[in-house]
Amino acid sequence: MCFIWYTILALVHVSLAFNHNRLSAPKVSPLAAPEDQIADETIDLIKRGQQEIPFSKNYKNVVLVVGNTGAGKTTLTKFITGQPLIAYRKAGRNLIKDADDKISHGSTLVSKTIFPDMFVDEDTNTAYFDLPGFSDTRNASIELANSWFMKLVADHVEKVKIVFIVTFSTLRSGESRTDFKGLLEHATSFILQPSKFLPAIALVASKVDSYTPDDTIVPDIAEFLETEKEGLRSIFGQDRDKLQKVLALIDAFLVKNPSGDYERIGFFKQPTNVGDLNTDPAMKVRRESLKDIIDNRLQYVRKEQEDFGISVSDNARYYVRVIVEKLNSKFTDLMNQLANAIRQHYQQQQSSNTPIQVFLGKFLQEVAQLENMAQNLTRSYSRLSFIRILAQQLPPLPSYSPTLKELAILDKNLEFYEKIDKRSIAAESLEWAQPLRSTVIELKLQASKFLMALNTQVETYATEMVKSLETLYEKTVQDGNKADHSQQESIKQSLAKDLQIIEVLKRDLPQQLSFNSFWNVAKSTLETLSVSNMKSPSSQPPVLADDIPLQPHPQLKSDAWIRTLYHLFSSISTKHSEFIRIIQEKKHEAGIQTLNSNITNLLEHNSKVTEIAEKSERRLNESILQQKKQATETATRIREMAAKEVKLRQEMKKEREDLERKAEAQVARLRAEAIARDEANRRRYEEEQRKRDEEVRNREEKLRQEIKEQKEAREREQKEREDRARNKEKKECAVPGVVRVLFFFTNFACL
Repeated sequence: MCFIWYTILALVHVSLAFNHNRLSAPKVSPLAAPEDQIADETIDLIKRGQQEIPFSKNYKNVVLVVGNTGAGKTTLTKFITGQPLIAYRKAGRNLIKDADDKISHGSTLVSKTIFPDMFVDEDTNTAYFDLPGFSDTRNASIELANSWFMKLVADHVEKVKIVFIVTFSTLRSGESRTDFKGLLEHATSFILQPSKFLPAIALVASKVDSYTPDDTIVPDIAEFLETEKEGLRSIFGQDRDKLQKVLALIDAFLVKNPSGDYERIGFFKQPTNVGDLNTDPAMKVRRESLKDIIDNRLQYVRKEQEDFGISVSDNARYYVRVIVEKLNSKFTDLMNQLANAIRQHYQQQQSSNTPIQVFLGKFLQEVAQLENMAQNLTRSYSRLSFIRILAQQLPPLPSYSPTLKELAILDKNLEFYEKIDKRSIAAESLEWAQPLRSTVIELKLQASKFLMALNTQVETYATEMVKSLETLYEKTVQDGNKADHSQQESIKQSLAKDLQIIEVLKRDLPQQLSFNSFWNVAKSTLETLSVSNMKSPSSQPPVLADDIPLQPHPQLKSDAWIRTLYHLFSSISTKHSEFIRIIQEKKHEAGIQTLNSNITNLLEHNSKVTEIAEKSERRLNESILQQKKQATETATRIREMAAKEVKLRQEMKKEREDLERKAEAQVARLRAEAIARDEANRRRYEEEQRKRDEEVRNREEKLRQEIKEQKEAREREQKEREDRARNKEKKECAVPGVVRVLFFFTNFACL
């Protein structure tokens, strides 16, 4: 009967849950298969949850509140964090409600929590995540969504504490163990390593009757857990890994403090009074007791990606394949959407009347990038690599970001279902990449049209530029025919220099590998021509905003451009040769006239030179005669001066000899005087030295005499002291002898 009653209650509340406006499922066709409906509902719930779950970068250390559906997780989370809660009386019981109607007022089999919600305790700045419940009784879509949300929250945070909320009736002996067993199964599927989180796990019993004594609640729960450990060995005995996890979880609940009290078990009793729970003194005490367990007796433990798993029933697993097929189909739709977005982007760009030079280079680069990306996508071996290639190689445009974000979310969803189904989902890379490959083919055709248009524009420009330069050279040659000789020479040199410049250009242009380098070289070279008009805006070459290579684009016929420029070389060469011929003819005529004039001038000059030479010869003869006369007079004066010089030298020699004799006599006298002075000084020094030596000897003799006398005096004094000492000793030796004689006679008398 009990089983039938619970079954009826479950069906009633499942119906209530589906009719509740908070849990409204997406509308589907009444003809849709149940599997499709569950799949659509699951996808819709997950999409809504990703928008509504309040993740925060400021709270990476959180308390995860977990438990079975309807255990009171939301109530306790709000109660601990100080959220507004009101106790009211209904049907003979005190119930609790909140302001935003997130607490279920009906059966505990139905939960109102679908999306995880975060609450912050303002007193301690501790963040709590109220997670959906295990064993949700509504339908498979909600169960799958709950599992996704729980895994999503666990993956988001960095460090955790875990508080299990369990109804008190589940923790009492004599009650059905189904709920407790289901809790342990789901908990150990969600927490894959309970032993790692031993310092972070606590148990709170909820919905304890107000009349139950406080001092019996925790011991009764501990006794129940100890008793259940034996029963669990028989239930999970075949699955040793599951059994170890279950026992590790119970051991975490049963941790004792040094006083022997269970410090990880708390309880929440139903309120005895109606009204605001935050102002009820008894409820304040209960809140502080629970906060003490969570804040002071638990420690945050850093989690890793593999520490948390997924817990779903076999019934929910049945729908996973259908959901995966729909998500794969959505993946293909998103790729079609991305391909259309790329196509529309370039269509808008091309319809904006923007010149080809502005966008073509970037367009070709992006098309090549897209083609390379499409090839890499077809070779990708997994969804993750497929999405990474998209994110890394897709040209960065804002219109693509939402689609890429959806693809990343979709990949996480598929990864989640892979973990549920425990089978990898094959990546359909060829199918997913096909829309992009088709788009790339269209873009390449369009790029080919743009390149042909650019080539036509360039050929037209090259032809017009060459014609313009030929016209300028024609005018230069015509003006040169009328110019003077210096101007003609300047034009001739300019034409020769221009031919050299064009020759260099012929050598350089075939070596250019890109469009802009080709025309930049052509422009910079042609600007140096003597008749260049390349500096005017109208004659600038069509340079691209983004350069492109020439070789991969056969539409750009650079050979034809070079042949056009070769024609310019031929034209300049012809004009140069013609101009040189005209200049040479005019130069020959001018040379003949100049030669005739020079011959006439030369004859006149010769007659004048002959006359001048005769006059010069007469003046030269007169000058020679005068110079001979002057030379004779000069020789006579030189002989006279030589005789005077000989006489003067003889006189000077005699005077020098006299002076030498006088000097020698004076030197001899001075030497004798010096010798006499030295001898006198020597004798005086020797006499003084003799006297000093004699005086020293006298003092030494006197000193020796004094020393001798002092020695003799000391010897006499020493002898006198010795005599006195001997006399004294004689006197001292005489007294002891008398004493010994007296002593002898005294002893003898006594005897």
